[in-house]
Amino acid sequence: MCAQREASAADRRLNDAISDELLGRLEKSGEIARVRHTVQVTSFGGAGTTALLRHLAEAGVDVPATPGSFPFKHQRRPPRGDEVPPGFRVVYLFADPRNAVASVFRRGFQGGHFRSMRLCRPQPHVEDCLTSLERYLECAVDEFRLADHFECWHERPVREYPVLFARYERLPAAWPVLREFVGLPPGADALDIRPRASEWQLLPPPLPERLDATYGPLARRLAELPATELR
Repeated sequence: MCAQREASAADRRLNDAISDELLGRLEKSGEIARVRHTVQVTSFGGAGTTALLRHLAEAGVDVPATPGSFPFKHQRRPPRGDEVPPGFRVVYLFADPRNAVASVFRRGFQGGHFRSMRLCRPQPHVEDCLTSLERYLECAVDEFRLADHFECWHERPVREYPVLFARYERLPAAWPVLREFVGLPPGADALDIRPRASEWQLLPPPLPERLDATYGPLARRLAELPATELR
């Protein structure tokens, strides 16, 4: 257990350093945020975004070529129509936010995830809350602003390009729609969905109760959505 904690701390420091370097590049020049791609995959995290991006890139889809798809993978504000090329479209992946947050902390990504979601470095009091999942839930504040992230995309007032909302847990059923949406041929292989390594309900108490207190309302809203929704 001690070795696991040390490995997680080392992973977190590396992830934070990488995120800080990318933030530095964004602060010096907005060029890294220029939209050159025609297909974007975005999510609030913990929803298989990296796996889908890798799968689409290997299939030849024109997805972002920036490191880690930064800052597009967790982009909060949809780009304007005059900021994107012709044919631009977005796949917005989502999953149960309780599982998503548990996954982020399990992998030691919380510091980097905060930076990607908020495009800033955490203040000291937030850094303290990001120490562990236990501490984060004790703070009882959605520092990632997951509900706001989803609302910014789902309820955007001006729809200048199509956005396909797809639930990660139902991607096998959604694949034909997603495949056509991104321009892949009918025979293109679907993304393999692996069993989740983080199930919020299996965490030791009182973590499930606290996760549900913070993210249950969003989880229940998302559960009402279909496997895919084009908006």
